[in-house]
Amino acid sequence: MVSKTILVVDDEETILSQYRQMLDISGYNVITAINGMIALNELEKNKDKVNLVLLDIMMPGMSGTEVLEKIRNNTRKYDKPKVLVLTNLAGEKMIKEMFDFGADGYLIKTEVDMEGLVKEIEKVMSS
Repeated sequence: MVSKTILVVDDEETILSQYRQMLDISGYNVITAINGMIALNELEKNKDKVNLVLLDIMMPGMSGTEVLEKIRNNTRKYDKPKVLVLTNLAGEKMIKEMFDFGADGYLIKTEVDMEGLVKEIEKVMSS
């Protein structure tokens, strides 16, 4: 079986490290990015490999919303990976906005454990 590749984007290095470790254990190839610009560069370089982007919304500089919009508006450059949005905020307006921009799923960081995250990743990738 070919291993799936996930691009994890978060401005907190601790979270990147935790997700990398957990996703490695779960059998995924993991690429990390500490901000939106690095994420877009990594996605462009690896567009044939990345199956899913795990994307934090609240980041300094380029927000996750901006990253999502750029991915969805330039499929030639970034292909069409699934995008699972992560945030600490749970407002209905924000959730609607993420889906309007083309998110494939949405999780609230404080409400999901690692097992729940892996289950949601598997669900989104199989849809």
